[in-house]
Amino acid sequence: MNPHKLIQFYFECLDLAGEQMSFDLIKLKAKGTETLSFNHLNYDGVSALCEHVPTLPGKSIIPELRYQAPPSFIKRMISLSRWWMSVSYRSFFIPQGQSQEGFLFGTRVITLKDETNLNARILQALHQAMETAETSLWMIPVSLHQNVALGMKPQNNVSFIDIKVKTTDSAVELKSKINQQLKNGSYWGTIYSMMIPRLLGKALFIKTFPYFRIFLRRTGTFTNVGKWQVEGLEENESWGIKATVVSLNPLGASALQVNNRLTIGLQTHPSLGLTNERLDRILDLWQTALQNQLPS
Repeated sequence: MNPHKLIQFYFECLDLAGEQMSFDLIKLKAKGTETLSFNHLNYDGVSALCEHVPTLPGKSIIPELRYQAPPSFIKRMISLSRWWMSVSYRSFFIPQGQSQEGFLFGTRVITLKDETNLNARILQALHQAMETAETSLWMIPVSLHQNVALGMKPQNNVSFIDIKVKTTDSAVELKSKINQQLKNGSYWGTIYSMMIPRLLGKALFIKTFPYFRIFLRRTGTFTNVGKWQVEGLEENESWGIKATVVSLNPLGASALQVNNRLTIGLQTHPSLGLTNERLDRILDLWQTALQNQLPS
């Protein structure tokens, strides 16, 4: 499926579910980011992508973020020390036993007592809609934040889990895979800490990262990821459409590309106060649209 059509289809299905959304287009740069905000009701995701990440020469505002050659050993240790102190400092102020309901779609339903959950059902529906007979690599974002104050715009810092999905996988099997990855701690860091393997080397990073779960708080939702080659977009460049979730616009959709890995996700603001019945309604309408309104 064409990636532009996939994003457009994704937003259209959410519209058919009767939910209002807005989003920001994020241009990742070497020194900070630039944000352009749009209302989803009159500006769809694929139009934003085509306008602001164009493929025509001379019109491109493609992000300036680059993956540089590995630094020297001393610079690696300095960078790692600064990053570790920053993460450790924040971790002491993350509440450890509070509810995380409503922050991300599916957060409240990731429980061992449920046979399946919202995450697994959405993942299954989206994979089936792509009409592929192959095993696909998907990515599950897990939040590092919780207890977002009402009316505040939360920071969308997440880690990522890789999930291999077969066409024959049931929602129960998908939930089991997700839970196993969470249990194993087999997830990557935030977008910014994805640079850490370049500092430590992949082997050492994989050995040490499970110990980080002491302070990383995990929730979950769904997303799709895969290699995405776009004419005019260099391999290591990145961009994102993130959800603008505030009390006045409590439902948001997001898309992110980092190093040709495409992710798609849903988020809600705590002020939405979704009940299980409304979550089921949104999901059922979205799944119906997803399965019956496939793009050509």
